[in-house]
Amino acid sequence: MKANHLRPVAREVLTTLDRLQFATMDQLVYWVQIKQPAMSKTLRQLCDGGQVSVDRALRPHIYSLTNVGRRAIASKAPKKIVRSAAVMRHICHRNQSEMMLRQRYERMTFQSRTAWFKYGLNPAHGEHGAKDVDGYTLVLLDDYLMDSSRIAHSWTRPHAANDRYWSHPQIRHWRDVVNRFVVVSTDEGQCERHQGYIEKKGLDDSVRVLHVEPLWENIC
Repeated sequence: MKANHLRPVAREVLTTLDRLQFATMDQLVYWVQIKQPAMSKTLRQLCDGGQVSVDRALRPHIYSLTNVGRRAIASKAPKKIVRSAAVMRHICHRNQSEMMLRQRYERMTFQSRTAWFKYGLNPAHGEHGAKDVDGYTLVLLDDYLMDSSRIAHSWTRPHAANDRYWSHPQIRHWRDVVNRFVVVSTDEGQCERHQGYIEKKGLDDSVRVLHVEPLWENIC
């Protein structure tokens, strides 16, 4: 499938993968809004054409855009993307969290890490900023059995701003920008531990804990 002959649905798949970086087939079905057989056929064609690559080490498989696919849609995204198993799984769990949270918060969509630089913020691992119709949300995604103390740390830590995007002397925190803080964990036991920590620290009114089903068994 040549770049200048991309069907609209194929272009939509490439554009979606460009935003998500990594995704499962079901996640692409959700975003592109076509049925699974049609998505399977499209992904097979894109893989055969070299625009999409697939990691088959886990089920569900993980799909990502190649440099060929990036050029096909004239993407300006960075060409060098970390492709470790942990990173790919984390991003797919982020996608799953986004899909779940959109049922609660209208049109919630995660923004890229660099999008937050202009606010003086520098997201750390697991910290994902999202925008919805009501404002901004910090989602702290725990799919690696983090210590509960990370919750307070993420909310209060001062950010080392990127000077290219933020030249103001003011030190920023997530709480200065977002109006909602949600902790999402792929482990139900972790959710209980995090909720206990939040209650102990008196953060009940500031933080919400939610569970999202893990995509892979025996992997948090």
